[in-house]
Amino acid sequence: EWFTEAPFKLIYKSQVVNIEDWKGVDDVGGNAYCMYDKNSFYICAEITDNILGDNDEYKRIWANDSIQFAFAPERVKNGIRTEYGIGLVEGEPKIERYSFVTVNTGILGVQDKNDFSAIQYAVRRDEENKKTIYEARIPWTEIYGSDFNIFRYDSLYFSMLVNDNDKEGRRGWIEFCPGIGESKDPSQF
Repeated sequence: EWFTEAPFKLIYKSQVVNIEDWKGVDDVGGNAYCMYDKNSFYICAEITDNILGDNDEYKRIWANDSIQFAFAPERVKNGIRTEYGIGLVEGEPKIERYSFVTVNTGILGVQDKNDFSAIQYAVRRDEENKKTIYEARIPWTEIYGSDFNIFRYDSLYFSMLVNDNDKEGRRGWIEFCPGIGESKDPSQF
C-alpha cells in the first residue's frame, strides 16, 4: 500500500549520530516512506533493529526505539515547527507531540493539549526478523494548523530520525538530515 520508489534511506554511516559501535543496518537502520493527500500526511518506517529497547524508566518515546519527525513552515534557525515521536513504550504503541506550530507560548504558557484523537498510528515489532514497523496518518491540521492547504506549496521543510535504545538507554540515532536530534533547528530541514 506504500509508494516505495523513493524512500528516505536511513542506512549510511554518515547519518549515524552518537552510536560509536554501529554495526550497520542490521544493528539499526532502514527506510521510511511518505505520502500525502489534501487532508493528511502519511508515514511508514520499516526499521531493522537487532535489540528492542522500549524500557525507558520515564516512558519517554524519544529515549526508546522510535522515530521522530518534524515539519516547519520556514527554513529558519529557531523557527517554529511541529514535531512528533512514535514508538513502543513497554510494548505499547505511543505517540507524542513535542512542539506544534500553532501553540501560544505567551504569558499563559503552552496550550498544546496533545489530543491525538484525529491521528491514526500503529507500531508493530516483528521479533523474528528484528524489524519494527511504524505507521501514521496525521491530518495536516495536526501539523500546520487549521488554514493549511498542501496544494499551495511547492515544497515542505521536513526532517526525521530513528532513535536507538538497546535496553540500556538511548545510544543515539540515525538522521535523514539534522535539525531534531542535537538541536531543534528548522534551518537544517
